[in-house]
This record gives sequence, C-alpha cells and structure tokens, in this order.
Amino acid sequence: MTYCCKNILEITGKKEDVARFKKQAVSNDFVEKDAGTESFSFESLFPAPETLNVKARNHTDEYDSYYGDTHKVLDYQWVKDIGISNEKELRTYLDEFKPEYRKVANLAKLNISAHGYPDFCRWRIDNWGFKNDAYSSALIKSESRFISYRFSTRKPPKLCLANVSKLYPELHFKLIFEEVSTGSTGYATYKRGKTLRNIISECWRGVHPDDMEHWDCDVDGYEYDLYQFIAKYGYVSDPDRVVRSVEECERIMSGEDDESDDSDDSDDSDD
Repeated sequence: MTYCCKNILEITGKKEDVARFKKQAVSNDFVEKDAGTESFSFESLFPAPETLNVKARNHTDEYDSYYGDTHKVLDYQWVKDIGISNEKELRTYLDEFKPEYRKVANLAKLNISAHGYPDFCRWRIDNWGFKNDAYSSALIKSESRFISYRFSTRKPPKLCLANVSKLYPELHFKLIFEEVSTGSTGYATYKRGKTLRNIISECWRGVHPDDMEHWDCDVDGYEYDLYQFIAKYGYVSDPDRVVRSVEECERIMSGEDDESDDSDDSDDSDD
C-alpha cells in the first residue's frame, strides 16, 4: 500500500510575515530547476535540534546494543549466525568489528539526556507526526499577503503545521489534503498553534459536482487528484469549493439530508 498524502497549503497574513515564511520555507538542499518553482521543507521551518541529526536513520540498534533492549538485538538472525549468545559477546564483537555502534550509542544517550530523544527520527514523529520531510514540493502562487504550496507527505501534516503556526503567530494556515492510500480528503486551519477547523471526509473523492463536466467519467467513478487538477488548470481555481464539497459530504454522512427530505415530504402532504 502506498502511504502518501498530497497537500495544498495556503498562508495569509501581513506582507512582512508572509515574506519571512517564504524565505524560511525553502529547503537548505534546494536547487532551483524551473522558473517559479521553489522547495518547501518542514526541516527548514521547524528543525529538530542539530545534535539529533547524526545520520539519516534510526539509532535503535546501536542504542539498544549498549543501553537499551539488548535482548531484541540478540534475537536478530545475523547475531545468531555469528554465534553471539549474550550481552558481553555482543558488545565485544561490536567494539572490534563495528566501533561506530558504540559512538552512535553514546551520542544517542547524550541526546536523550539533553532532548528526550535518541535521534531526529523519533523527535520528528512526536513533533511532526511522521519521519520524512515534505517532497515533490512547489510554490503555486505568491503574492505580497498570500502564498500557496503543493507538496507530499506520508500523512496529513496536521501536527507539524500546528507547531509551525506557533512560530508564525500572525499568519493564518489552511491545509487541503488527500490521502492516496485511504481516499480520505479534508482540510484544516491553524493559527498560533491552535487548530481552528479540522474536517475530514472518508467518502468524498471529488470536487464539487458542478465541476464534473471537466472529467470524462461519472460521479461514482470519479477520483479527484489535487495534482491532476493543478496540472490541468495551473492552480486550484476555487479552494473554497473544495472545502464546501467536504462539508457537504459531512452533512450527508450525518444524515442531515435525510432530515431535510422528510421535511420536504411533509410540506408536500400539507399542500
């Protein structure tokens, strides 16, 4: 199963705050290839403490070999194949053949003391909600008081954006997303670290029915793709319509439509 979430993020506020955000959002690894295209990076906006970025992987095995769950490491097949059966043998082998294990384990131990996390992956999970940075990102639109981006993440970046909004208290954030694996869509808004709105639709995978004429399939077979829409029209021409569609689905799921139909029937009978 592909775990991927496609996102559109809109930011509004004073021009100086928007400009500061736009400058900071660019990845340190970004190299401009196409005019008007810019990278978007959570690591640039809300980075883990620098000492946690030892190398791009979890340090579970290194830490557990010396200070954590050693029995878990002893149960690995490669450890059994070597003939290691206890903690002393394991550490003796690692010190001789894999000395980097102890170095990383010691650093992870220091990180736990200083930051509460052995490595940046686990810090990201607790502060972003996922391990990997945004990817396939681009700047969609840029004005003095408004910017919008598209990017992908493993799951909706709700926790991360709530934390980012604390760092930019004067800006208003609106996220529109689609989870490829589940088909759920929705939107959320943030300001000053607070989630103002959070609406998710499990059944809706399309734009408003008025837009169905743009596509060669019926409503039941329709699958909405944010990037496909952008590629066709250059920009989500009416994000509020997307939001209204999600709200409409929520209303249908809650049974409000049934209630309105009943009321209409009763009116007809009175006539």
